Amino acid sequence: MNIKMIVTDLDGTFFCNDKTVLDYTINIFNQCCKKGIMLAFATARSSNAQIPIELFNGFVKSNGVVAFAHDKKFMTSPYQFI
Repeated sequence: MNIKMIVTDLDGTFFCNDKTVLDYTINIFNQCCKKGIMLAFATARSSNAQIPIELFNGFVKSNGVVAFAHDKKFMTSPYQFI
């Protein structure tokens, strides 16, 4: 199997319950990057949330309302979920 991208949730998956990130997780992410695997996150958090985006190639925020690849927005939904 040739993995091209890994997408993760943030709370309880990437972040621990105390909002820290394990060194183990960062090490695994770095190994993925070295193998050419892109990393992204998807979250219900809003656009102003504090997230270490430098570890990721892209992300989807605000329950899917906005999506970025690198630092470039490529999708904004006209529908905002409540």
